[in-house]
Amino acid sequence: MFVNKPKTQAVLCALFFAFSCASLCALAGEGESTSGRESAAPALQSLLPAETAAELLQKGRIQHSFYGEKNVTLGLYPDTELCKKAAFSWDKENEPVFIVESLYLIPKTGGGIDEVSAVLRNLSTMTGIQYYSNSRSRWETLYTDVHTVNNPEERKTIPDPVDRKTDGLVSYVYQKDRSLNGCVYRFSYAEDSGETAFRAVNTEKLVYKGFNIVKPGNLVLSFNAVETEDSIVCYILIQADAAKIPFVSDRLAKSYGSRADAVYNWCVSEYKSRAALKTGD
Repeated sequence: MFVNKPKTQAVLCALFFAFSCASLCALAGEGESTSGRESAAPALQSLLPAETAAELLQKGRIQHSFYGEKNVTLGLYPDTELCKKAAFSWDKENEPVFIVESLYLIPKTGGGIDEVSAVLRNLSTMTGIQYYSNSRSRWETLYTDVHTVNNPEERKTIPDPVDRKTDGLVSYVYQKDRSLNGCVYRFSYAEDSGETAFRAVNTEKLVYKGFNIVKPGNLVLSFNAVETEDSIVCYILIQADAAKIPFVSDRLAKSYGSRADAVYNWCVSEYKSRAALKTGD
């Protein structure tokens, strides 16, 4: 992509400022060294606006949440075809009631996009993952049971499709959420050069504290991972057309930022394990 000299200088200045200010900080609950983030800068420039790239390099995580807002403009998605498809894929009659848009940076540790792709198809490993409950101010189990099933009707447990081709894959996964009823989600996978993704949609209604909160098909979680020379950029988007129930819906909406972080932290942990096996560490 062509950029003129003044714009290039502005981008470099912004990123240099981020490098100077970067320090050891938590990466959505897991600390990462800033040296790995700095080395990813050149690749990030082609994926994100300069300001967003600088903030991501400094913090390792950016998250925007919206509840009950109209005409929301998403602004964190990387400039790739699959990420743009995820950001503009909402096709329901009503606008989402709540939206959580998150961006994360993983410095490479010996593995690449193939390891991330395998993690995203090995969803049963999500059983027992933790998330931070803002309402209770403590860490709690998010999913008590996650396993792949043959279809939403029979729900026969089958192996995760780790050995199957990712692009075009459709998988059904049962997830028992700590706060929500057990539900089968439809996972649709896609891959492109240096990028892997899934889109998960609930196939049945979601019940929260006795209330029918989300109709079938109205909760969408998109997970995109993009490989750069020195890092993996993760984009997670959660959208839901949920019932507006006083003191219930807003509490659930607020929890989805922590849920996005939990899914990301699971991916990081599993990615590091696979990368360690690959490198023999």
